[in-house]
Amino acid sequence: MLPAVTSAHVEILGTGPSKTAKTSLKQVTVTLSGPIRSGSLKVFGPGGEQVSKGAGGRDPGNYSALLATLKGGLAPGRYAAKAVWVSADGHRQSSTFHFRLTR
Repeated sequence: MLPAVTSAHVEILGTGPSKTAKTSLKQVTVTLSGPIRSGSLKVFGPGGEQVSKGAGGRDPGNYSALLATLKGGLAPGRYAAKAVWVSADGHRQSSTFHFRLTR
């Protein structure tokens, strides 16, 4: 008899910011329900341009989180963050969330 294989997908527990933040925001985070193998987190501004530095990725201090560092001088408006991650079982998942920056 073969051992049972357990597979559970990793879900988003929270995002930072959740809805609104100041234009001085430095980082965007995604907290996940379990550790991931790899991932990326890109943030896009009101005009669709990427405002995060590079592809972001797994937080080196927390394997259950994604982290993106933002460029400076961001304008007020609606922003989109696209998260992509590969869970420990190899399943690729993605999600997009939105937030607003104000002065």
